[in-house]
Amino acid sequence: MRKKSFVSKHLNGRFLRYHVFNALRSVLPFLRCKLNFYTQHIYVKNLAHQVLADDCKDIKLSALGIDFTKQQQDYFAKAGEQYSNQFTQQQSCFVINNVTLLGHSGCVIDNASYKAVTLNKNQTTVQWNQAKPKKLQNIISPHVNTMHINMLGQRAGHKHFYHFFADLFINLWFYLSNIYQGNKLIIVLRNDLNQIQKDLLKKNNLRIINLELFQILYQE
Repeated sequence: MRKKSFVSKHLNGRFLRYHVFNALRSVLPFLRCKLNFYTQHIYVKNLAHQVLADDCKDIKLSALGIDFTKQQQDYFAKAGEQYSNQFTQQQSCFVINNVTLLGHSGCVIDNASYKAVTLNKNQTTVQWNQAKPKKLQNIISPHVNTMHINMLGQRAGHKHFYHFFADLFINLWFYLSNIYQGNKLIIVLRNDLNQIQKDLLKKNNLRIINLELFQILYQE
């Protein structure tokens, strides 16, 4: 693959836009609340007001009746990759306060540090959707003193079945199955989900009396 030159890498439209808006945000701090443009991260556990679950354990695939086939092992060997029959399972649930949820990117922003909240403590870079200078409309939830669960996902990818189930719904299911104790709960989601996603969330809504769905537009 041909290596990009410094000029083509750093003077293209995306990087120029990034540097321009980063400079404007530094000079004009009020833009922080008007634009979806956050370039730094803060680990969610560092903001936790309450820890509902924080469990980490190693699990062997063989204990689940799963193992790599001979063909899969040969593939790893041919690619020069290492494989393991063990993985680490992390189950965490933190309650955080004084944050803003961005409709366009689905990011949660710490209002004190103006940093995007990440679930990965080793994450140092932001995704491009987190640094798109989209103008935002300020919407305040009518349930400010109630727990909210973010089910937005990134705009334009929120209807993708894999990301919906693997990144979003599995977390909601874990909370409802293992932690939820009947308290009032607001699920924040987009207003244009496909029918399967709507039906799935509706069934949970009917099953749990105190669960309410709060739909927003992508610029809110």
